[in-house]
Amino acid sequence: MAGNTNFIERRSCPVCGAARGNVLFDARYDSERVAAYLAEWYGQVDLAPLAGIRYTVKKCNECGFVFQVVVPAGAFLEVLYDGWIGGEAREELRDRYVAADYRYLAFQVDWILRYFRKPPREIAVFDFGMGWSEFLEMARAFGCDVAGMELSEKRVCYAQSIGVQTISMDELPEGAFDFINTEQVFEHLAEPRQVLERLARAVRKGGLIKISVPDGRGVERLLKRACGRPRWTRGELMPVAPLEHINCFTHKTIARMASEAGLRLARPDVLSLMQSTTGWLTPGELANNILRPIYRHVYPKSTFVYLERLAA
Repeated sequence: MAGNTNFIERRSCPVCGAARGNVLFDARYDSERVAAYLAEWYGQVDLAPLAGIRYTVKKCNECGFVFQVVVPAGAFLEVLYDGWIGGEAREELRDRYVAADYRYLAFQVDWILRYFRKPPREIAVFDFGMGWSEFLEMARAFGCDVAGMELSEKRVCYAQSIGVQTISMDELPEGAFDFINTEQVFEHLAEPRQVLERLARAVRKGGLIKISVPDGRGVERLLKRACGRPRWTRGELMPVAPLEHINCFTHKTIARMASEAGLRLARPDVLSLMQSTTGWLTPGELANNILRPIYRHVYPKSTFVYLERLAA
């Protein structure tokens, strides 16, 4: 690792800071098993940047958080996210989206309006990791004041081209937003607790931060099973996907991280969630509209959570 600026080694737990943990899995990226997985997931990419780097998954002895020890950094982040992953083009996203996707975005924004109970123009929404601004476009269509942040220059340029304000982490104002959206973001962050602490300062008292990440329950069984097989199927290690899902959250570890950041778990009113849903008539959407809100906001194990800021 010495002198390699493409990776950093996390010597302590990214959630609680404890140094002690148990290794659940460890192998070189250029080992046959891991290299075959990467080839299946990313195609025939150049693995030279991974020479000598290890895919090591550890579980914190203090809080139980599961995380990858050595994680991408520096120039390799651009190689990974704009090259290997490719970065879905705006046109591809638009072609892939169906009516249910837009209804789901509308549901989220409608619920935000019901929660804060004030005119949309008075509700400030920030999307951390905004992608192609699809959530922000929906929030703006409802009348909210919107802004976002994204690492990809292509996505930042697109947002600016449609009039969405973009803000860097250094420019993030204190106490400026009612609602901060983070959709499938925190599993990718090298320093998730520090980022959440910064976002917590950007939200107003009584405001909300939404975190939605893959559910890491059962990951130890998954890794144990994978250790016994010579090859892994695509997506098999999704909660701890090498290079990408460097943090493996459960409801418990999100709650721990939130507490460290001065936030508490909010429990939305299920009736308001039901009232915000649309598309009731098809069987699949009927099940989603009834069961998804209950699972996410009543059943206390979900990794889709709203966090409320307490301090002024």
